[in-house]
Amino acid sequence: MSADMTKAQKYLLPPSRSFWKWSDDGEVICWHDDRTIIFKVELIQVLQRLAPMGLPSLSSLVVTLASMREGWAESISEVMGSVEVYDPSAESSQLIESVLLGVGGLGKLAALPQSLRSSTEVRVTICQMVFENVRSVLSAEEAPGVIQYLTHGMDEVLATYNSPGFQVIPFRALSLADLVQLNRGLEGVDEKSIELRKRTSLDELPQAAEIELPQSQQMRGLLDKLQHDESLQGVARLAKQLMGAVSLPRKVSDPDEVPTGGISDISNRGSLDQLMLTELAHDDLTLAVRISSNEALYLRRESPPQATWREFSLFLDCGIRMWGVPRFYATAVALALVANAEEYTVVRAFRADGVHLKEVDLLTRDGIVEHLQCLQAELHPGGGLKALAAKLNPEEESNPVLITTHDVAHDKSFQEALAAQAFPLLYLATVNRDGSMRLEQRGLQGRKLLRELELNLEDLYGSKPKKLPALVEKTWGSDLPAIFSIRPFPLLLSVNITSDQQMHLGEHGVLGITKDRRLMHWHRKEHIGARQLADDLPPGRLQWFHFDEPSDLVNAIVVETNSRKQSLLAVQLGGQTTLAVDLQTSSEFIPLAWNGGMLLGQKGANHLCAIDTTSGEEVQSTGIPSSWKRCSGRFYRNPRSDEWCAVSFDGKTIRMEKVFSSPHEKTPWLMHIFECKEVEGPIGLTHKGDICFTATGELWETQIPKQSVKGISLIGQHASRLCLTSSGLGNYLVDVHKRTVVSAKGKNTSSLLFGESMAFISPSNTRHRFTHIQVCENESGQLRLGLITRRGQRMMIDCSHGIIHLRFPRESMTTETQLHRPFSPLKIPEVGYQVSRAVWNDGSEAFLDSRGLLHLRSADHTIPEVTIALTDGVVAGWVSDGRLWGVHYFTQQQPHRDVDAEIFEQAILGFLEQLV
Repeated sequence: MSADMTKAQKYLLPPSRSFWKWSDDGEVICWHDDRTIIFKVELIQVLQRLAPMGLPSLSSLVVTLASMREGWAESISEVMGSVEVYDPSAESSQLIESVLLGVGGLGKLAALPQSLRSSTEVRVTICQMVFENVRSVLSAEEAPGVIQYLTHGMDEVLATYNSPGFQVIPFRALSLADLVQLNRGLEGVDEKSIELRKRTSLDELPQAAEIELPQSQQMRGLLDKLQHDESLQGVARLAKQLMGAVSLPRKVSDPDEVPTGGISDISNRGSLDQLMLTELAHDDLTLAVRISSNEALYLRRESPPQATWREFSLFLDCGIRMWGVPRFYATAVALALVANAEEYTVVRAFRADGVHLKEVDLLTRDGIVEHLQCLQAELHPGGGLKALAAKLNPEEESNPVLITTHDVAHDKSFQEALAAQAFPLLYLATVNRDGSMRLEQRGLQGRKLLRELELNLEDLYGSKPKKLPALVEKTWGSDLPAIFSIRPFPLLLSVNITSDQQMHLGEHGVLGITKDRRLMHWHRKEHIGARQLADDLPPGRLQWFHFDEPSDLVNAIVVETNSRKQSLLAVQLGGQTTLAVDLQTSSEFIPLAWNGGMLLGQKGANHLCAIDTTSGEEVQSTGIPSSWKRCSGRFYRNPRSDEWCAVSFDGKTIRMEKVFSSPHEKTPWLMHIFECKEVEGPIGLTHKGDICFTATGELWETQIPKQSVKGISLIGQHASRLCLTSSGLGNYLVDVHKRTVVSAKGKNTSSLLFGESMAFISPSNTRHRFTHIQVCENESGQLRLGLITRRGQRMMIDCSHGIIHLRFPRESMTTETQLHRPFSPLKIPEVGYQVSRAVWNDGSEAFLDSRGLLHLRSADHTIPEVTIALTDGVVAGWVSDGRLWGVHYFTQQQPHRDVDAEIFEQAILGFLEQLV
C-alpha cells in the first residue's frame, strides 16, 4: 500500500467511536441512523478551499457541517457520546456543552437563516472562516493527494478498509483539543461577518486613514456641523458671515524653485521649450552653435508668490466687559480667523487667567463650549500680556491677535500694559454689542485699519425651534372627507380617559391617551372639549411621561400589551405636533427619569442605559452594581449600607451619584425617596410617614398616626403631593411644598392627588351608535336628516330659530325608501377609531365615526363638506371652507344663530336636496 493511500485512509475513514460514517459507496457522509450530513461533492469543495492552509480534523469539519443541517438538536447527544475525554471533569463537560450547545459555539451556526445554511457556497465560506486559524492535521503539501483519493479513489479507500487484515488506524475521534480549536475558530463568525466575507472576501472593511487636515479645513468642517447644533448654531452662522470679511494679511516671500508665472525677462540659459521664436528662424547648424555657445535667447518666467510658514496667537478677552453678546461675538471672530488661515499658517488661541495663560481649543465643540463658559471678573486682560509675550517664538515670526471690546481697547491701564510689552507687530480686533467690529494692525510705524464692518447679531440667538413633523403622512385619508387630513383637528372633542392614561401638566392642562390610539389635550379650565393632537398613535398603554416646561415638550412611553413593544412619543404643545419612534433596546426598558437631555432607564435586570428621545436609539449603557436595588424613579438603594444614589447623565456618561446615607441612629431610616420640582434635592419618606429633606437634613414630622406606611403615590410630574395609607387608619394627603396634611378618608384619592388639574377635564355625552341614515320630510314639507339607532329609534338633525339640534322628532316624518341607506364599516388600520360609510346612487356619501362625528360629502362639489358633532340638543360642527359653528364646547367660540342657519341651509340642506 502506498504512502499516499495510507494518508488518505487515515484522514478520510471514521474512527471507531465516531458519530459519522460513509454511505452509498462513499458518496455520502451520514449519521449512524443514515440521515445525511454532507455529500461527497460538497466535501470536495470544502477541502479544496481549505487545502492551501492545510486540512483540519475531518471529524471537526463534519460536526461543523452537521450543525448547519436540519435536525442538529436531535443529534447533539450522539456527538457528545463520541468525544474522547481522557480525564472527565466539570471543566471538560462545560467545554463540550459550550461548543456543541452554546450560542457562542455551533449553536450560532444552527441559528443562521435558512438562506445561508442551505447554500453550498456559503457553507464552504463558513468552513473557511472557522478553520483558517485552526491547527491542521495534514499539511498543505499533503492535502492535494488526499483530495485526489476522495475525488477519484474513494471506492479503493473503502475496499481496503472493509477487507480482512486492514491495519491502518484512522485519525483519532473528536477530542477536547479539537473542541478547543473549534471554539477558537467560531469566535469571530456571525451572520454579519459571513455576509461581509461573502460579498468582499474580507473579515472587516478597511477604515479610512486618519489625515491631519490644515487648521482652516478643520474649522470649516466644524462650522458646518455647528450650524445644526442647537446651542452653538448662532455663533457658527455669525462666524460664517465673518469669514467673508475678516482675514489676516498675507506675506509674500521666497520664489518657487519651479517658476510657473508669466514672462518677466530674457535669458541666455533655459530649457529648449522656452526658446524664443526668433531663434527658430536660424538654420539647423546656426541654431545648434548658438545653443552650444550659450548665445541663444530664452524666455524667463516670473516666479509666483509663495506663502511661508506663519504663526498667529489669538488672545481672547474673557473679562467682565465681555459678558453677554461680546463674548459670543469675539468667539465668532476667532473662529472666522482660524477658518480663513492659509494652509501653512498655525493659529493658537489663549485666554488670560490672571497673570497666566490658558490655551483654548477652538477646533472642537467641547473646547468652544468650555471657553464660552469661562467668565472672569477682571476689567481687562492686561495681566496676561506678559505671559503672552513669553509664549511667542522669537526665532519665528509670530504675531499676536488681541480680540476684545472697544471699551477695553481704550482703557488707559490696558493701553499701558500693552505698551509695556512692546510687540513689534500685533493685530487688534474690537467688537461691540451693536454688531460693529474693527480690525487694526499696530506696529512701530503706527496703526493701520484693515477691516471695519457691522453685522446683525440676531443670528446669535439661533433659529426658533422647529415644529415636530407629523406622526405619519396621512395618505390613507385622501379618500375620506377633508377634515380627516387637517392638522390640528379643527373641532374639540369629548372623550373619557381612565386616570392611568392621563398626563397632568399643571397649568398646561392634561394630556390623555384613548383606547382608540388618540392623543387628547385638555388645555383650559372651562367646560370645553379636548384638542385632538394625534389620531394614529402606536397601540399600547401609557407607561411613563415627562414634561419639560420651558420647551413645552412632553416625552412619553407607550407599551403594547401583548408584544411589550415600546414606543417613545414627543409632543410639542405649542405646535400641537407629535412624533413617535420605536425604542431601540434589546430587552424591555424600564424608564427612570429625564436627566441631562436623555431618557434614562433600566434595561433588563442589571443595566442602565441612556436613550436619545429624537431617534429612540441607545446612546450609552452601563452595568448596575449587584448591591444596588431600584426603589422608585431614578433612585437606587443599597440594603446593606442603607445608602441611596440617583442615576444621572452628565452629557457623556451615566453616573450613580450618592444622595443620602444613614451612618448613625440620628439619621432617619428612609423607605422611599422622590423628587419635587419646588424643593431642592431629593426628599425622603420615613417608615413613620415623616418627610426628610436630604439637601438640608431637615425632618418634617407630619403628625400622621405612627403606624407603617403601606402605600405611596406621587402627583405625576410635579411630585409635590403624596397619598399615604396608614394601616387601619385610612389615607392621608401630604403636600410637601405647602407642608400640609389632609385626611383622605372616604374621598377620591385621584382627585386629591391631581388637585386643580382635574378642573381641565370636562367630558360630554356624544352619540355614534347609529345603523342607518335617511332623508326625511316633516309635515311642512321641509327636508331633514334622520339617523336610526340600534334600537330602531329615529333621531333628527333639524334647525329651529337659527339653532341646529339633534333630537327625537316631535312630529310625524315621512321617508323615501330609496334614500334610506345603511352604514357599512370601513377598514382603516392606520387609526383606532371606527369609521362607517353610507353611499347614495349619485355618489354622495355620509361617514359616521366613533368619535361622535357625522361627515357629509355631496357628489356636487359646489356644496361644502360638513362635519357634525352628534351630541343631544344643540350641536356644533365644521365646514370645509374653514368655518366653525354651534355650541361653545366643541368650537371654543360663541354660537351665532345667523351663521348656524346659513350653514344649515348651504351644507346640510344642500346635501339633502342634491339627493332628492
